[in-house]
Amino acid sequence: MSRKPTEYNLLAEFLLPSAPLHAIISLKTFTTLFPHSQRSLPTIKALYRDLQLQRLQKIERISQNISDEARRGSQQRRAIARARRADNKHSMVDEDIEIEEYANGPSCNLPICRPHTLESIIPELVGAINGLSHEIQEAEEEETLIMEEMQKIVGGLSDLRYGTLENSDLKDQAIERCSRLDYVCNGN
Repeated sequence: MSRKPTEYNLLAEFLLPSAPLHAIISLKTFTTLFPHSQRSLPTIKALYRDLQLQRLQKIERISQNISDEARRGSQQRRAIARARRADNKHSMVDEDIEIEEYANGPSCNLPICRPHTLESIIPELVGAINGLSHEIQEAEEEETLIMEEMQKIVGGLSDLRYGTLENSDLKDQAIERCSRLDYVCNGN
């Protein structure tokens, strides 16, 4: 006869076994992700070991969080049991709702609605109008700033269109940096 699985067992069996790095990707597969000329470097193995260590530390934190959550769950179950015993006197009241509210707080966090009167609605509407006017003014100021920035960008791009760059060496610098990047990536 099998035992009923606990919250800890369910979470641990679902989250932890497939979590180690070697269960996700082997060192050999990890090595193949790098360029062929760099696959034999010892730093790749060191990087894999470092990733394994980081992964194990996260697994330990997850295991601790599972234990903490299971402990909180048992505390909630005890609180619910106490609430049920206390509420047995009031069997006419829906026990499920009271237990839920006892364990999790009230099910509805909305304020109680009180209808407005003519005297109470006018200040609310004036406040809303003032707030909207302020937001509109801020949006218009932001629009002006964005428009100015866009005009500066378009002006800068027109230099490219007509070939009048302030930095005449920019083209050569871009080609040189792209060549360096290609050399670093491909080792050629």
